Amino acid sequence: MFYDFHAHFDKSDRDLISVFVKNCEKNQTRTVLSGGSMGGYQFVCNEEVIKYCREYHDWLLPALKIDLWDTAPDISQIRKFKDLGCVSAKCIYPYYEYDHDLYMPVYEELEKLDMPVLFHTGCFFASEKDIQCQRPALLNMDPLRLDRIARSFPKLKIVAAHLGTSFFRVQAAQLTKSFGNVYSDLAGSGAWKGMTPEEVGSYMIDIMDRSNKRHFKKLVFGSDCYVSHPELQTEAVKHYLNILQQNGLDADAIAGIMGGTVAGWLGL
Repeated sequence: MFYDFHAHFDKSDRDLISVFVKNCEKNQTRTVLSGGSMGGYQFVCNEEVIKYCREYHDWLLPALKIDLWDTAPDISQIRKFKDLGCVSAKCIYPYYEYDHDLYMPVYEELEKLDMPVLFHTGCFFASEKDIQCQRPALLNMDPLRLDRIARSFPKLKIVAAHLGTSFFRVQAAQLTKSFGNVYSDLAGSGAWKGMTPEEVGSYMIDIMDRSNKRHFKKLVFGSDCYVSHPELQTEAVKHYLNILQQNGLDADAIAGIMGGTVAGWLGL
């Protein structure tokens, strides 16, 4: 059983959902899905994500999309959605930088509730939302913005999505290797399709012992697939396995990356 920690509930069309679930079953992959607002994109709301994930609970798990904007988030909502079944949280496109004082209580609460959190890092396409709010996006989502969070909340499981993309791969990889509670995924064509196995290996090596593959265990499987595009998950499984096998990882290490680590976080 694989666990895909990075997927998007972009459509609530039942036919699309049914096809997506069948594809998860074919891939033998339980999938953590988030919806909500993603910059200029509006996906399925948290409540609807939970509803559909309950209906297809064998394969779908809901993540809470947290809006990090210009006012303090309502911390009580995190507990509410945890109680409703959300297994993790997703943060993307913040008004301020991820480590702004306004958002620190959010991460404190996630740590208390033992909810791992996925942060988008790196590339983000421009949209009308940028014109309205006139805020930086890439700098606010620089992986180094996770440094303060990781240090302040060492029991909080943090995943830097996309390994920083081509903008911040060095920073994301070094952060992942330096903190016990920071992990990365290779989600999206910006990473699992944009880097050769050798390039991934160069980021995850132990600089003190280049034959040591211990840092690879800090990767988790994330496809960046969508309900409307289930084929991306199938392609991601293929690319991930090729990257890991080409880097000479053993079966146990691959099993951890492809699902064992996340399953452990979620008590599954």
